[in-house]
Amino acid sequence: MSAVTLTDEEVEQELDALEERSLLMYMASKWDEKKAIRNLKKLQGSSGWGGSAGKAWRWVVGIMENYKTNVEIQTRGSDVIRRCAWILDDEERLELAGGAASRAVASAMNVAPEDLELQRTGCAAVSAMAMKNPRACGTLVDTLLASVLNALKRFTDVREVRIEGCRAVRYLCEAREKRVLERLVDIGALNALKL
Repeated sequence: MSAVTLTDEEVEQELDALEERSLLMYMASKWDEKKAIRNLKKLQGSSGWGGSAGKAWRWVVGIMENYKTNVEIQTRGSDVIRRCAWILDDEERLELAGGAASRAVASAMNVAPEDLELQRTGCAAVSAMAMKNPRACGTLVDTLLASVLNALKRFTDVREVRIEGCRAVRYLCEAREKRVLERLVDIGALNALKL
């Protein structure tokens, strides 16, 4: 096994990127609730993010972590994460799905399990994060599956939740890992998926 050698310039770029991510999350955590909602609305209404999507989801995770009990922030944040997952490249999507964003969406879905819009948006976000690379969700697959299946159990008659939830389960199961299938049986996936 050979060690990876980085030039001084590459090390400096990596440190700058890490510092920028930390700063973005810190700035977002300092906004008051009204400013956080206003900025989330702006992000939701924006379509031309381009290279800014990587910054957007980090801001959103910072906001969601700071206002965990605010259902509107959790719903809007999950929607922005869903949108980012669609436009990020594979490497960025891997970072998005494998870490803080997946935890933020799962946590949001657990904050208000009775809120229909939050559950639909959460299922859609999980589906988008897992779509291109199901293994990107890594160790969070169990948590994400449990959140999605809980939404499916609670909203059995709501078409949008069923569509987004089943799509999310499908993509998460495409990891084809034995533990995912075992976990589905353990948490009663068949009951949640019954029509």
